[in-house]
Amino acid sequence: MWKDEIRKNIFEKEAEKRTGVADDLSRKVGMLERMREQILEYYGIISSFEFQKGFPKDGQEDIAEAAKLLEKASDLMDGFMQ
Repeated sequence: MWKDEIRKNIFEKEAEKRTGVADDLSRKVGMLERMREQILEYYGIISSFEFQKGFPKDGQEDIAEAAKLLEKASDLMDGFMQ
């Protein structure tokens, strides 16, 4: 009987601990997914011709560089989540 009580206390606490870690990890992955979606949205906006027109040529080059970095960030996050 005392062995059952010890097992119950140990295993229930471990299960609760694992559940808490899993919930935290799930929350963080969800946050990364939302961030990735926002990055892709911004990438689409700044890489579009409509957004870039009207900027001077050097400004367009800077915008294109920023778009490449956003694309790279999205790829890195996608690779992390798989």
